[in-house]
Amino acid sequence: DGLNGLDNIKLLYEFDTNAPYDCEGESYIGSETQFGSTDTTGFSSADGTSVFTDSVGISTTQALCVYVVLDVLKAASGGSTIDVGIAQAATDVLISGSASTTPRASVAVAGATSVKLNTDFKIQRGVSTLTGDTLTLTAGVDYEAPISASSSFIRITNTGYTGAGRNTGGGTSNAKDVTVYITNPSNIASSITFQRGPTAVNNTRVSWEIIEYQGVAGGENEMIVRSQQPLTYVSGNTTVNSAAIPTVADDTDAVVFITSQFNPDTAAASYHLGISTAAWNGVTDLVTLTRGASGNAAIASYALVEFTGSNWKVQRAEHLYSAVGSAQTEAITAVNSLGRTF
Repeated sequence: DGLNGLDNIKLLYEFDTNAPYDCEGESYIGSETQFGSTDTTGFSSADGTSVFTDSVGISTTQALCVYVVLDVLKAASGGSTIDVGIAQAATDVLISGSASTTPRASVAVAGATSVKLNTDFKIQRGVSTLTGDTLTLTAGVDYEAPISASSSFIRITNTGYTGAGRNTGGGTSNAKDVTVYITNPSNIASSITFQRGPTAVNNTRVSWEIIEYQGVAGGENEMIVRSQQPLTYVSGNTTVNSAAIPTVADDTDAVVFITSQFNPDTAAASYHLGISTAAWNGVTDLVTLTRGASGNAAIASYALVEFTGSNWKVQRAEHLYSAVGSAQTEAITAVNSLGRTF
């Protein structure tokens, strides 16, 4: 859309004084002279025009070489094409004297420009079905390899951050057959393995996503993954701690995401034993996972992410439910925009 996606259009020029005077030997370097004024309102329509007025001298031994320079706005669509030209040289290029302009057909600038919008984040999503006890996804085959494990993490996005159960039929399923965890999240640059209980029956469906920061180091939207590992509860405990993670620079910017949860129970009555909450303890540099009851060696994986970029602001809130089944709220500091908050 030339009207809404492009702006600050200007023409820069130089002369070609060498035969055959066709500008083929000239190239844009950015220091050329500007022709006319900058068009700050975009093209006249989606496929419209922009008009420039100025006066320069040309001759049969001094050709005018013109470069179109413009800004691509955020409203531009990624993958769209910018193709500029002179619609009718005979009428759209005005000259004085006895010379004339040709051709009378449209004159296009050689080549076209494809719009590629820069973004600091890349999101990959997929759905996998475990028919056995494990399933391995390979970088470069099943997903695009992230640059590193310190700039990306993977999480299961089904309800409860675990398997969703069989993809056909119905009925009751045991926890170990349904729930899934990621065994090696820090290996994300090479491969990822999903694991459920031994000798699992039926299948279970897993929706997953990879979140990767691809911006510059120290950028305003930067996030750094400080650690991502699975943790296993002792069967009689309601908490489990990670090893010390001393690399967090600012505790107020650190967030723990639960990325997968597995319950080894061989029945269907204790799913709650595999559901955890997560917290970062800046004093001890530990990730702590907590569940509501003890009873088995449940496993959950986490990603500790520090939002180091200046655009990020992290708030923490904890709410204790006072009545089962009731809608309850917790006050937080007002955010600047719901469209930029999660």
